Amino acid sequence: MKNSLAQHVPFLKNKMVVIPNLLNIQKIANDAALHDSTIEKYDPYVLAVGRFIPEKNFEQLIEAYAALPQKPYQLLILGDGNGRKNLESLIKKLGVSEKVFLPGYQNNPYPFMKKAKICVLNSTVEGFPNSLLQMLLLNEKCIATKCCDGLEAIPALSLIETNNLSALKNAMLKMIDGFSFSNEILVAKQNYLAQRSPAEYLNQVEKSLKKQ
Repeated sequence: MKNSLAQHVPFLKNKMVVIPNLLNIQKIANDAALHDSTIEKYDPYVLAVGRFIPEKNFEQLIEAYAALPQKPYQLLILGDGNGRKNLESLIKKLGVSEKVFLPGYQNNPYPFMKKAKICVLNSTVEGFPNSLLQMLLLNEKCIATKCCDGLEAIPALSLIETNNLSALKNAMLKMIDGFSFSNEILVAKQNYLAQRSPAEYLNQVEKSLKKQ
């Protein structure tokens, strides 16, 4: 995004600073601890979150899930949008109506993220996915496509090519079969996320202003 802006507005090239998105770690953790009884009827499940728009590529996620040779977990997609009817038709067509659920938008998705067996972001393109950061904070098994710059630097993230059904299916299978990241990598992930705390965010803003 910085490079794109510099290309279109050249005089800003040396006047821009990129500050990572803020992540309110304590609030997310507190909200994730709240009880939500609706989760129980879906558990255990694979989770995806977002608006029902083409860029989120939920159709491919459903197709990859339907192609799994074993389905010990259900698939839960939180969100809503104009694409709902298309997703519902695809679920019916693939014969997974008893395994794939679209419960709609949730005011507090964090308990769902925390409880999920696997969290998935299958977008074709993103600015930077805040929902992925929230999933990483609450869950040890996260899969994401290379939908934007910067994801390669995140520890404990299973990163796959965009728009690749086979890679998505295999990544889910790997985690279903018991793959987990080492404690060392999980600690590195938490340290990475801690750099996006409100205090650190304000610290970086202050440093940037002092340089002006």
